[in-house]
Amino acid sequence: MYEAFDQLACKDAYGLIVAWWFSLYVGKLARIGLEAALAAFTLYTLVVTLSFLNGKSWFYHDIPAQIDILFVLIVMANAILFISPIMANTIVVKLEKMMLFKNNANTDPE
Repeated sequence: MYEAFDQLACKDAYGLIVAWWFSLYVGKLARIGLEAALAAFTLYTLVVTLSFLNGKSWFYHDIPAQIDILFVLIVMANAILFISPIMANTIVVKLEKMMLFKNNANTDPE
């Protein structure tokens, strides 16, 4: 079965989407906040930088010979994608609280 999926051109995109939704779901259940996004962004950037300095390609294909602005922009974009489920959860939780507050205000007897 795995060999059949290995031939699909969209397997990497599908894996990314599934991982993103799973992160969103787990983050919502665990109530992970915006503070965790800052920590995850810092940790991701640190790990990518250390892997670059050690000549490893854990998070980045075809490591460039030297760091240039394009490499930095790609690392930052990947870090933002990495923390985007946490940021989305934060927005959803705030919207839920606002809606609950408005519903409670509208149902209060006068």
